[in-house]
Amino acid sequence: MGITLFGKHIITFLTQYLCKLLAGILLFLVIATTDLSAQWGQDLFIQGSLFIEPGAGLFIQGNVSIETADGELSHMGVMEMEGNLSKDSNSKFISSLNSLIVFRNDSYNSSNVQWIEGDFTGTNAFGRLEIDNHSAEPGLHLATHDIEIRQQVDFKVGNLVTVPPPGEGFTPVFNKLIVSRNEPGTFTGDLINNFIEGRLRQNIRDNRTYYLPIGPIASNIGSQPLELTYYSGPNTYLELEFTEGAFTTPGVTATCDVGSPPGNIGTPDGITDQVMIDCVAGGKWEVTTNATNVLYDINLFPSPTLLAQCNSALHWLAKDSNLLSNCPITGYSAEGLTSFSFFDIPSVVDPSSSVILPIELIEFTAKGLNDYIELNWLTASEVNSDGFEIEKSLDGSTFERIGWVAAQGNTSLLSSYAFQDINVQKNKVYYYRLKMIDLDGHFEYSEVRTALLEASNQVTDARVYPNPINPDTHRLNYTALLSGDITISLFNALGAEVFTRFDHVTEGFNTLELQGVSSGVYHIVLQDEVYTRRGTVVVSY
Repeated sequence: MGITLFGKHIITFLTQYLCKLLAGILLFLVIATTDLSAQWGQDLFIQGSLFIEPGAGLFIQGNVSIETADGELSHMGVMEMEGNLSKDSNSKFISSLNSLIVFRNDSYNSSNVQWIEGDFTGTNAFGRLEIDNHSAEPGLHLATHDIEIRQQVDFKVGNLVTVPPPGEGFTPVFNKLIVSRNEPGTFTGDLINNFIEGRLRQNIRDNRTYYLPIGPIASNIGSQPLELTYYSGPNTYLELEFTEGAFTTPGVTATCDVGSPPGNIGTPDGITDQVMIDCVAGGKWEVTTNATNVLYDINLFPSPTLLAQCNSALHWLAKDSNLLSNCPITGYSAEGLTSFSFFDIPSVVDPSSSVILPIELIEFTAKGLNDYIELNWLTASEVNSDGFEIEKSLDGSTFERIGWVAAQGNTSLLSSYAFQDINVQKNKVYYYRLKMIDLDGHFEYSEVRTALLEASNQVTDARVYPNPINPDTHRLNYTALLSGDITISLFNALGAEVFTRFDHVTEGFNTLELQGVSSGVYHIVLQDEVYTRRGTVVVSY
């Protein structure tokens, strides 16, 4: 038995209806200044138009179903229900921005989870939502579709679960909560114990910081929220989800002074170590978007239960399996990121597997000089170091050994080294790195450096010949260092210009006819786009 509303009914601040279906006849009872109430076990079926005006309230101790093409719920006030909410595909749900729907089952339905069935997105979206579910596994489930929130989600008790409730006959499907509001502050209430189990789509805009309470579905590791500050890029949305199962594979190495075992891990001792990731906390944050050219900071808040999976004092933050820092972190944050992807937390549980690196490299440079490229590097300390292999690449990917420099071996003093690569060509980029090897065969690569041996931009030289100019040919010969455009001018002893010519020359030998120039001593000026060269030439006939 339930309550069925046909036709048009209005609930105002001063008037509401207590409706019961009795002997097939719909009866209405007008009661002043109280709320419309339907008894538990008598669900509310809306097959006409029901209006809840601002300031009015509707309390249902069962389920609410909006049915048929004539079913329409226009919600501007407060609606609280102990049961579930459903809507046919051709029914309508209209709500104001500040309207509130409360899923609370602390009186009549406290043993059951609650769910939403039907499409409540777009024109059917909610204004505000409150979750206060007191079942054994408290939560509000999205049984069949996504739902959209335009203003606020208030967590009292229970999670918002984006999959159907188990054991209720729904087809398994992964839905999501859509937050169309692009300002921060959508999520309120108890955000420590309650969160979104599953997928979230959050609209965002620039220069805003968003706190997003997400976590895994049907897990005991709890909430894994994140905070994201979006600095620049288009107004867009984020797709977020936390899933169990790490993304980074153990075996990745990090280079940092992490101290020496036993007992001092985490306390730097002045010696650089190479440590191997041997545990990854079993969960990953996935943050994606369709936008490009973005800039943001991210701060993760892993639960103690998640971190306890890798009982370690040494944690890193990884993005796409790449460590975002060489040294361990105390807060799980990163700044200045320009793309979205997977994040997880690799750790080192057994620091005894770390290797003391032979060399602490503090400077490495490469520079083109004259007709060679010089490499210089500086070490702060060396422990059982053997030497440096110098490696070179033409593409920054494939390297080959081109030299060797022996190391000091053991020292705590600054040590400087140099190497000259003479097998180079001008105007060509070369890539260099050092392979730093210790006496036990362990090694580490330096960062890659690039260098370019620049060719001169000077097109012409001031060398002209023959000098004096041959009176039979009236030709001036000169040498061009590169092909290019030049201007050639002659000035007499009084400084007056007597000849000028713009010419395109080729590298090497070039000739210029000087017809019409009288005998005498002249200053010659050869000028390209950058350089000016001067000389003296004698014209004799």
